[in-house]
Amino acid sequence: MLISETLNKYIYDLDKKRLDLLEKHKKTIGWHVAIPVMVFIASLFIFTEPPLTFVPGFIAAIISAAIHYSKIGMPFNDIKGELKTAILKDLMDTFHPDVEYTYHDSKQDVRKIARDTGFFNANRYKEEDVIQGKYNNVDFYLSEVHLSKKKKKSRVTVFDGLLFKIRIPGKSFPRARIQSSLGLLSHIFGEYKLNEEFGFHYDTDNPTLLQETLGDLFPFFRHLIETNDELRISIQGNEIVMFLNSDMKFLDDPEPRLKESLLNNFYVENFAKQLNSLLFIVETLANNLNHQEIEERLELKVLEYSNKYMKETRS
Repeated sequence: MLISETLNKYIYDLDKKRLDLLEKHKKTIGWHVAIPVMVFIASLFIFTEPPLTFVPGFIAAIISAAIHYSKIGMPFNDIKGELKTAILKDLMDTFHPDVEYTYHDSKQDVRKIARDTGFFNANRYKEEDVIQGKYNNVDFYLSEVHLSKKKKKSRVTVFDGLLFKIRIPGKSFPRARIQSSLGLLSHIFGEYKLNEEFGFHYDTDNPTLLQETLGDLFPFFRHLIETNDELRISIQGNEIVMFLNSDMKFLDDPEPRLKESLLNNFYVENFAKQLNSLLFIVETLANNLNHQEIEERLELKVLEYSNKYMKETRS
């Protein structure tokens, strides 16, 4: 069980707010559905032209949905935000008490970071669940992002996954770009070479220095490629920026719902696993840890949290 007693009490209070919202939703949802229907039926008797009969009902439906969202949807989003913040604080205090961090639920720096890498031809940048701070003197930034390209009336997804950025004091990496696969233009015009041993394509102005400074991470890159859909890494100076296309629902697995209790250990367990996994990816990039070391540390952290919970329940 990965909910501490303190966190459990806080979530219990949030769940009471959820139940109040749910009761309000049950009392009002019928009207939010019925009013647009009644407006549509009335318009059938008022307007003779078929297109005009749909307009009042459509407008009424939009207004009704907006009112419902303002009264139910927005307050529940606030509850979900408080839930994430509380769980994150509890886990960080337990697993990573020495890490300085801030959390933002909406877009921060994804536009600049993505543009600086030159990987994506996007003009729409969505970002959520941004965690940034300092971890063992390493500045880190991680979030969930969705990049897309809008053309007239269509929109195409360019990238959907996780963003990592770290800055390591004292490091001096060569300029390099690493990708798990190449697009057509990169194949034709790029200068990428294939690392057959580790299964990635790379472009750098100093292959020898790249091997010397980051060679220990190549097996880890291979592991990420084998377990995820896409990997893109931009390296320069003391910075490493990584875009990882993953099926992970970052901090939303399963997503909290109005009709379901927030007292969900499964949600907290997944939250803990995701948070530790991502922060250990940061540590791996910073310290050239291997995959076995990561797994061992994760197991120790989970055991540490469980022991803390057992002590709190006994006291």
